[in-house]
Amino acid sequence: MDRAETKENLKMKRLTITLLTLLVLGGCSSDNEDLKKKIEELEKDVAYKQSVIERLYDDLIAKCTSSREEVTTFGPYTLTENVIYDTDWDCAMDTTIRQGYFEEGVNEAVVRSPTEELHRLGIGLSVEDTGEFYQLSGFTGGRHCCTLDLLLSKKEPYETVFRSSKDGDFSILVGDIDGDGKTEIETKTDIFLYWRDSYAGSTVVKVFLEYSSNAFKLDKDLIYSYVTKEINNIEYDSIKFVLIEEESREDWYGWEDHYIPHEIIEIPGALMFAGREEEAKRFLDYVWPEELPNKDLYWKEFKEMIKGSKYWEN
Repeated sequence: MDRAETKENLKMKRLTITLLTLLVLGGCSSDNEDLKKKIEELEKDVAYKQSVIERLYDDLIAKCTSSREEVTTFGPYTLTENVIYDTDWDCAMDTTIRQGYFEEGVNEAVVRSPTEELHRLGIGLSVEDTGEFYQLSGFTGGRHCCTLDLLLSKKEPYETVFRSSKDGDFSILVGDIDGDGKTEIETKTDIFLYWRDSYAGSTVVKVFLEYSSNAFKLDKDLIYSYVTKEINNIEYDSIKFVLIEEESREDWYGWEDHYIPHEIIEIPGALMFAGREEEAKRFLDYVWPEELPNKDLYWKEFKEMIKGSKYWEN
């Protein structure tokens, strides 16, 4: 666990303390105003103690490491990164705080526009000129996680026009993907991670977004073009619902005790995002085995999952 993740844990603990306080005080007082005042006082106290802890951590890290500041300028923006190096590990061990705090490399990155601070992050960032935007990317570390991508405008107002945090260590692809003169993004929705399967067995659905009217929106034509090519390359005989071993069914319950083929999620999912629900259902009907019941229930649950994606548009 790195420093950024640890700070997030501390914030979660702070929130937990606040909620517990609310429950305890709620049972002891019927005066809502008095309750609210006590909660605010406790929150201020927790925030103050949190800031003291963070300052102590910063002092300990500074004592046991060397650091330097690296500044990158791109267009109207600046990226300032604080880099830790030359860690004295004997000193670090004596502090008794997590060793992740002393990991060498970038421990803070600050992105500024000409008028304001836009982002302050605990990871290093790369900068790429993608044509219409500047793309900043970084990997947060941690198990099964996560790539952060930021797109910054080249024209006023100088701001973040797109932010993506997704599973894995692959950045979004940005450019004129279909040659129509507009900027598109190739990304994926992680809505099906751990859905009726393990992390390794989970399926992602690829989506494309297009920049139009100062926002990125689903490029349904590009998605449909992509999924049509995928359908044409499918070997339908290979789409099988494999029976899950009995001893594994408590952990990976699939559908009707069968693993769900990736194509059953990937193809209908892309068709749904392309606005082709009828075609998605026809594909499902065509490949669904007769011996498996509850197809309609699967379809209902599948659509609910798709519509839970941040990229879904009615």
